Amino acid sequence: MLRIRTLGASEIAIAGTRVGSEQPMTFALLLLLGMNGSAGLARRDLAAMLWPQAADRDRNHRLRSLLHRLRRMGAPLVCSGATVALESPSIDFREFVTLPASLELVRAQVEGIGAVLPGVAASSPALADRIDDVRDLVIGTVMRWLTAAVALVRAAGDWALVERLARAAELVDPGDDRAVLLRAEAACLTGDSRRAIVLLDELTGRPGADEEVCLAAAKLRRRLVASARVDVSAPMPPLVGREEIVRRLWSAVTRASGGRGGAIVLWGPAGIGKTRLLRELDAVRLTGTARLVRLDARPAHGLRPFAMILELAAVLLEEPGAAGCDPGAYALLADARVSGIGEEALRDALAELLAAVSDESPTILTIDDMHAVDAAIWSALRALVRWSADRRLLWIFAYRALHEAELAALPEPSVIQRIRVQCLDSTAAAALTRAIAPSSAINHYELFEVAGGHPLLVQALARTGGELPPDLEWLVDDWIARLPMDTLRALRLIAALGSVTPRALVDLGIFDRAELGALLGELERAGMIRDDGGSLRVHRVWAQAALATLARGERPTLELGAALATAAMSER
Repeated sequence: MLRIRTLGASEIAIAGTRVGSEQPMTFALLLLLGMNGSAGLARRDLAAMLWPQAADRDRNHRLRSLLHRLRRMGAPLVCSGATVALESPSIDFREFVTLPASLELVRAQVEGIGAVLPGVAASSPALADRIDDVRDLVIGTVMRWLTAAVALVRAAGDWALVERLARAAELVDPGDDRAVLLRAEAACLTGDSRRAIVLLDELTGRPGADEEVCLAAAKLRRRLVASARVDVSAPMPPLVGREEIVRRLWSAVTRASGGRGGAIVLWGPAGIGKTRLLRELDAVRLTGTARLVRLDARPAHGLRPFAMILELAAVLLEEPGAAGCDPGAYALLADARVSGIGEEALRDALAELLAAVSDESPTILTIDDMHAVDAAIWSALRALVRWSADRRLLWIFAYRALHEAELAALPEPSVIQRIRVQCLDSTAAAALTRAIAPSSAINHYELFEVAGGHPLLVQALARTGGELPPDLEWLVDDWIARLPMDTLRALRLIAALGSVTPRALVDLGIFDRAELGALLGELERAGMIRDDGGSLRVHRVWAQAALATLARGERPTLELGAALATAAMSER
């Protein structure tokens, strides 16, 4: 088997022997034969390309000698009187002829991409032309694959992989200005605005850079600078441990931009990071891929059934494209706060306005704290979300709930996709607290032991050195108050014991095995308990809160259960 490598290195492997660009005649001969396949090349043409200054007789002698050496090395040559060919050569760039069908394939294949035929020199103009033809074919094939890969990866929202693809494109075709723009876009979407600006300045300063690309680069730079000013006044904590959710959100944004909208609800308890995830989508404004409209629900929106919809309408009426709305619907919504309208008329008018706005530009609507609105709003939103499914319109809601039963007011998951936002694991929590308080004096894993992977709590603990600020006690109380009674009882029992095995809890007879498994699963998902070598422990903040709310009449029962569980464990 003879394998020719054209990407990242110029080398050919023949039965364990390497031929590189430092052997220009041998490399060029095998490369050209490999590219021509079974058709081969005429001996006369090969000799003339390789040794243009030599006499015919000398050329033929040199070619025969070179072919003889290659046969001895094991090259699968097929020689006839007038032509030479290679039998079944393998050439790396041909692996990129078939466009990628999955992210896994993209990740595997991008590793093999590099500069095309680096270090290859030609001894004659005719040979240089042939090698340039090969280089152009390789570049065209790989760039076509990279373009398809970028589209696939964009749809999945994996911007780190987009950046790797952009870097690969720059290696394959250093003159491709779009690759630099793509790298800058990926940098800003992965949180590195400073590097994005450097890349954009480099691009716009290139002599002869593509005018259209430079205009797009200038627009992106202006957005980045404006965003940096906002971030200075309201800095956000770093986003860690949420890569999968971010990919799902960006995938939904990409689908909506292509006319396949819909809705997503991010749900979880207070302080878990739902708002931070919504803010991650602010990058939509940086790239200009879509319009982002952001609203926050407030307690006042719970006083009237459609207060939130009316506020949304008021915001959308100020957006570009709103003037294209049906005049009757426009007038109705503009006067809705004064006169009031029925649900059906309001829904139809808002649909007209949404159509006008999203026809002008793909639109992402993010609404935070949707638990605060009047529950009656969901009947109208259900119809609007279903209507959005084949439009350039995506709804993303954030809803406070500790367990799924609290989502009863929402439309079914087939209408609004549900994404649960859970606590961070110990590694992600430590990465977050290190970013907040990088001092080596802080034991970041100890902070996890105190509060679990709750993002807001561990950040507060990092800033205070391990003490829970009084202004966050409400958050802990809110979580405890949302626990169902049986779940709270199990939490208190584990907290009283300090450490207990699931089997010892089953042996108490308070919960049957299936019921206990469900309760423990809920507590683990809430980040309140952890498995410590087969025993269950409650994170300190939650243990103190659970026991502090214990009623006087419940204490004897809890103490008896704890004593029995301790005895059962000691007997084993």
